[in-house]
Amino acid sequence: MQVAPKRKAEQIFDARNRIETELYRSFLVDEMSIARLLRDIKSALRLPELTMGERASLYGEMAHLYGYKRDSINAIRALESAANLDFDGVALALDRSITFYMCGDISDAVRALETIDMTELSDEQIAGVMPQAEIACAFDKFGSAYFDPRSSQRSETLKILEAYGVTGDDLIARLDSVAKMISKEIDHPLLGYECYADSEHDCFLYRFAVRKSIPEIVDLNQRIVKHRLEHFDDPIDMAITINAMPFTPEVRDDPSRIYHVGV
Repeated sequence: MQVAPKRKAEQIFDARNRIETELYRSFLVDEMSIARLLRDIKSALRLPELTMGERASLYGEMAHLYGYKRDSINAIRALESAANLDFDGVALALDRSITFYMCGDISDAVRALETIDMTELSDEQIAGVMPQAEIACAFDKFGSAYFDPRSSQRSETLKILEAYGVTGDDLIARLDSVAKMISKEIDHPLLGYECYADSEHDCFLYRFAVRKSIPEIVDLNQRIVKHRLEHFDDPIDMAITINAMPFTPEVRDDPSRIYHVGV
């Protein structure tokens, strides 16, 4: 019995969701499961009875899978195909940002978010976008009203940057440089992170979670310090620490998932 297109799309979403959940739990990329699901998506896209919306959603799922593999070229191509099918613009921008971040490209992750007009979003959409803005430290790209008022990281970070006479772009450039370096050292996408800012003590800390042994992380962090000194040596760099930390399984509950459009 042939599976109905809508049901097939739901099965693909569920399968992709399981891959994502396991990825955040283990920081291990399941190449076999991803390859199988990519094959299923390409097969489903050949079904003539699919609606335009269903095709767009399937391309969105494809983009996620390529993102897990850190294949940003094919991920963005899939999102472009979804865009040509009038896929939701907010979801597209957010998916682009997440893809770039996972691949270690923080600057492009922020630029993708900047294409979103927050004034046109519902509260639900805003709640989906802002966690990604915080992950990418786009603290000066959106008004304070959009950030979680319970979090002091935005205001504390901006106070530190202002004290040194620099902008959020200066911070993002440093994050981007270190993220690209770390991405070359690991075999998984960037997933977990830790951010802490304290303007009173002149301290900003951002740590990327990596699946490595403690000795390997110590060595990596020593090389990150050298890398920073070679590329950035301004007064603000005394206040900014960016390094790697051992991964811990990331809990991905529904509120923290990215904004999706139903199929």
